[in-house]
Amino acid sequence: MAPLNYAEGFDNVGLLVGNYHDEVTKVLVCLDTTPDVVDEAILRCAGRRAKRCC
Repeated sequence: MAPLNYAEGFDNVGLLVGNYHDEVTKVLVCLDTTPDVVDEAILRCAGRRAKRCC
């Protein structure tokens, strides 16, 4: 990961969806977080939803 000071003002950096306190078991990497990407992550059981949907 690049240091945050390299980010431009228009860059979305850091956690965009979820909670820092949740345990993460899987990730889905994307360039832009859109509603379709979030739906795909849920379908693929990414993140903390893995225990509920897989």
